[in-house]
Amino acid sequence: LRTEDELIGFSGVFLNGHEKYGAYIDNLHVLSEHQGHGLGRQLMVHTARWIQEHDENSMYLLVFDKNLDAIRFYEKIDGMHAETKMVKVPAGAEHPVRIYCWNNIPKFLRQHDS
Repeated sequence: LRTEDELIGFSGVFLNGHEKYGAYIDNLHVLSEHQGHGLGRQLMVHTARWIQEHDENSMYLLVFDKNLDAIRFYEKIDGMHAETKMVKVPAGAEHPVRIYCWNNIPKFLRQHDS
């Protein structure tokens, strides 16, 4: 996503990321000053369309358990909390991370692509 002169959001995806959950959304970011205006949903729809165009029908991402704003957003757009696991971060500590998935991209697009 961009304005005339500024990149304000992006996503990064790995196709065939997981045999159970599908394509892995490695990054999904909207600049904080542009959040709260529907751009995150718009970016998720664009990302889901791109994944579907590459013959995948499900997608997932990871979010730190303490990132409550992101958790609320993913749940608002019908992300299913599939599991929580401990992940080691570069500093060596372990933190709980939630897996959110969307198992039916066509259904997601019907509900959110307006």
